[in-house]
Amino acid sequence: MNNISNEITVNINGELFKFQGNVTILDILDKLNLANSKGIAVAVNMQIVSSKDWKEYIVSNNDKIIIIQATQGG
Repeated sequence: MNNISNEITVNINGELFKFQGNVTILDILDKLNLANSKGIAVAVNMQIVSSKDWKEYIVSNNDKIIIIQATQGG
């Protein structure tokens, strides 16, 4: 019996999260209830990922993800 885990750990805004299987940026945003939010920017390992690529971008184990949400204020 094969017990190989396909669990990955990623650092999102300084906090560690665990996911199973192939997970995309859009999957992560969905789990964080941010998928439908406006004004979000995402960087993986210090590289901005265009929102048009979120659905296909597969996150790797130990990736460092920064999610920034624009806010209004004055």
